[in-house]
Amino acid sequence: MLSLLVVLAGFAVVSVVSWRVERSWIAPSTVWPIGWGLYAIATIPYMAEPLDFVPGTLWILLNCAVFLVGSALSRGFVFSRVRWSGEPKDRFPYLLAIVSFLALAGIASLAVAVRSLGFSVVDLFSFQGLARMSALSRAVFYFGDIEQGGLARILVVLAYTGPAFGGLYFAITKRLSHRVIGLMPLFAITLVGMVYGSRMGVLFGGSFWLAAFLAGRLLDTADRPAAGTRLFFMVGGLSFGLLAGVSTGIQFIRYFVGNQKTADLILADPFGFLAAWATWFRDSGRAEDGLAAGFYSFERIGRMLGFDRPAFPAIDLGFTSSNVYTVFRALIEDYGAFGSLIVVLAIGFVGSLAYRAVVAGRSSWLGPLSLVYAFMFVGMALSLFAYTGPTAGAICFVAYLLVVGHPRSIVRRMLFTLGQRQFSGGAPV
Repeated sequence: MLSLLVVLAGFAVVSVVSWRVERSWIAPSTVWPIGWGLYAIATIPYMAEPLDFVPGTLWILLNCAVFLVGSALSRGFVFSRVRWSGEPKDRFPYLLAIVSFLALAGIASLAVAVRSLGFSVVDLFSFQGLARMSALSRAVFYFGDIEQGGLARILVVLAYTGPAFGGLYFAITKRLSHRVIGLMPLFAITLVGMVYGSRMGVLFGGSFWLAAFLAGRLLDTADRPAAGTRLFFMVGGLSFGLLAGVSTGIQFIRYFVGNQKTADLILADPFGFLAAWATWFRDSGRAEDGLAAGFYSFERIGRMLGFDRPAFPAIDLGFTSSNVYTVFRALIEDYGAFGSLIVVLAIGFVGSLAYRAVVAGRSSWLGPLSLVYAFMFVGMALSLFAYTGPTAGAICFVAYLLVVGHPRSIVRRMLFTLGQRQFSGGAPV
């Protein structure tokens, strides 16, 4: 037990060192070890043999340290401040229209899912109705021979795209009615996840919304160092509510029909990710069938392209079972132990670079920073790009910000001629 406590203390040490380097509790290299340390502490009560978890948690601690090294290497790049003298809507042209469209697409995706299962919209307002839809959906779509139609697939992709745009809009708008609009894509993807009995809607949708919200609130905070500390506690509460609370609620809905799991098992379920990873790492900790070269990091896309590798099996953990092994197994299976550390080093480098650029006011870096935050949130379960919908949504979000974030882009000038005022300030890096 002492060795596990030493590893847990290591997460605190890395967090403090990162704070000394970045001077912020909300910098990516600080958030990651804090998140993993708290997750590991919360998992301790479920550990039958705590010593068995030491190798896996030690590897995660090493990754947090490597992430911090990448952050430190990026300190050689300095960003001058860019001052903005306009309204947020001018800085992000047509963002309200985009969020509104994606929110409607998410609601349409929900309606199509409910109708395809033979239920009515009224059933969404009933716990029993949601539970029956979830059970039937998993029977016909996950374990049956029925597949989603083309329209349903497109709408689901749009539903996954909405939260990132909604999170950014919620962060920059000041009108209460518009903030409600910023919440709508998140609300829609959450209900879609409930109908399909999948907590991944909340995991990915919530992570993208939260990451974009956080990045948006950090924009132009170079002269407000206290803003990061306030955001740290705000995001911590939102993370627990969205990614843990709502996810557990969906599990209750999923297993309500038939009583497949007791309440205790459902509450323990989220902690199976770390336990599954630690068990696999203790027993193997290496690519078991040759390096997959990115297959498991982009699994759904890989299968769509015709590549085929065995899915990770579910294993019995004593307090639950799980086939979700955190992002670290996917990284090792894809790139090997050393290669996975190089990937984490690169993400730490980009994340810190993007963080300082956004704080200095450079909008075009919002996309990369949002993806790094989302990678950290989702990584406690699996790879950020494991599913097609979130991957497509991430590409659209980053592309939008790269276009509108640079004042000299041709597309932005075209948007300006359609009614947006010109960006003023220095040219972003």
